[in-house]
Amino acid sequence: MKTIFTLKTAEAADVAGVGYEGFRTWLKRGLLKANGVLPKFYAPHAPAEIADAKRWRWTAFGYADLCSFRLTKILLDSGLSWEAASSIAGDSVLWKSHQSSDAGIQYLVISNQGAEFYPCNREQLIKHFSAGDIERLVMTVIDLEHLRRDVVFRCRAAALRAVATDLKHSSHIYVRSGPNLLSPQASAERKQAIETLADKIDALATRTAPGQETYREYEAICSQLQKLGKLPENSAVSAVAAAFVLQHAS
Repeated sequence: MKTIFTLKTAEAADVAGVGYEGFRTWLKRGLLKANGVLPKFYAPHAPAEIADAKRWRWTAFGYADLCSFRLTKILLDSGLSWEAASSIAGDSVLWKSHQSSDAGIQYLVISNQGAEFYPCNREQLIKHFSAGDIERLVMTVIDLEHLRRDVVFRCRAAALRAVATDLKHSSHIYVRSGPNLLSPQASAERKQAIETLADKIDALATRTAPGQETYREYEAICSQLQKLGKLPENSAVSAVAAAFVLQHAS
């Protein structure tokens, strides 16, 4: 990847396409638990511990994680069992390939109801089919490059939705200048104006998901928010900026 990028738990669930509690259940059941864990040093003959990243305790997830979460949802929707889907999505080689700059793994071939899977590039895929290695056994072929591009757009949409949600929840809080308090009517009007702009950002998220470039429109809305004395929460703003810098590996 070309940038360091993370999303919080709720936004990661949004990218995956699953509800918050369902996503938490995935993590508690061990999805990706050994990925990203550095090996420990042990004394000679000392028994090694089972690698476990305890991801259900995490509050931020990177791009490779998000690609794996989205892949898990796709595999489960295709009819694979949890055991097969989590094993495939949690494969360390596949996980690392999501953030790799080389195109060594472009496709995922799954056969025998998920009991066998082959991460491969275009040439290897053609070779497999030409040799008849996986003919008639193939359940599905997933274009990982397409998945990774989709995750980029999903990240942008999720980050924008997080900003919109934050604005709506805190629309009554804003900065103003001058010694006098706003009248009840003026306060209500400003609150409504902030919520209207939040709705516009929410609408941008819907348009961003298919891949439209909407960052300039987002910046224009933020300028209007500043005039109202309102700024979204800092981490949400940072996530949007990072999401639009985010590029899938190519």
